[in-house]
Amino acid sequence: MERLIWTGLDESQFRRYKSWINKTSPGICGTYCAAVLTHYTVLQDTGHWMSKQQLLNAFETVVDDYHLHEGTFFWNVAAGLNSVFNFNHYRAKTGLIPDKEVPDLIDRYQQPVIVGTLAALGSPYKNHWLLVYAYAYDNENQLFFKAYDNHGNYKAVIPAKHTNAYVYLEAIAPSEATARHSNAAETDDNIAIKPNLARRRFLEKQAKEEAEHQQKLIFGKEWDEWKDMII
Repeated sequence: MERLIWTGLDESQFRRYKSWINKTSPGICGTYCAAVLTHYTVLQDTGHWMSKQQLLNAFETVVDDYHLHEGTFFWNVAAGLNSVFNFNHYRAKTGLIPDKEVPDLIDRYQQPVIVGTLAALGSPYKNHWLLVYAYAYDNENQLFFKAYDNHGNYKAVIPAKHTNAYVYLEAIAPSEATARHSNAAETDDNIAIKPNLARRRFLEKQAKEEAEHQQKLIFGKEWDEWKDMII
């Protein structure tokens, strides 16, 4: 392949996610992309290093586990992001035809975008989610994306023609976020909330796993996180 001139975010910012590898079967690529997008966004905004495992646990429930259809679609990924951000500071938005919109989104927001590939479009990744952070055009004006692929490659190059959907974070103005939560509080007063026993059991199990996880940390971080910071 000819040398491409990339526009977007520097690949070095995503090297820390090289070890964030989706090893489960079936895969949870949507979960990994949502977790990395959140980790990156919070790190850029606040300097806070979020727990990899806590992010994966939080997203897997909504993005990959609790829906009634096979596969993970863009609305599942968006629902996961919105459940974590809870419309504080950011909202997840979605769209189709990434080759038309993703370059503009990267230029406009200077943020990575989750992009889906399809086997039917010829992608060697088959049906998969990646986190795109840069784009380039070759001499024939064909568009390519550079992405974290959650398979161990943080600078994978994929043709845009293999992609079909995208999910991104849009910043919310503080005044809008305040109004949204105020309206939600007023609405909640009229709703009779019944306990979800399955959800309660899940949270109890998650709390137990988190306690066990905390015992394994090294000075507050996982070994993979220390390794990412050292390498």
